[in-house]
Amino acid sequence: MEEFTEWAQWVDTGVSWGQFGVPATDSCLCALDELPGYVGAYPGVLEGWAYRAGGPLWEEHPLCIEATSGEDTPHMVVLDRHLG
Repeated sequence: MEEFTEWAQWVDTGVSWGQFGVPATDSCLCALDELPGYVGAYPGVLEGWAYRAGGPLWEEHPLCIEATSGEDTPHMVVLDRHLG
């Protein structure tokens, strides 16, 4: 993330961290939890983020955040902490 941020600063443009997903491992969920704070620390450079792997077509994919049987995935539990 640091190299991407440095590049965005170097080209003097705002960018969005978009279309990403992570598997539900401890290290990946920790990184997912840290991402919104990291993005917020660089206003005007990092302008936002968007988790991509959602919806019923993703079903059993390890990156999917679609709830199953009314239960949030570990990904969504983490993301929910950062949503309005």
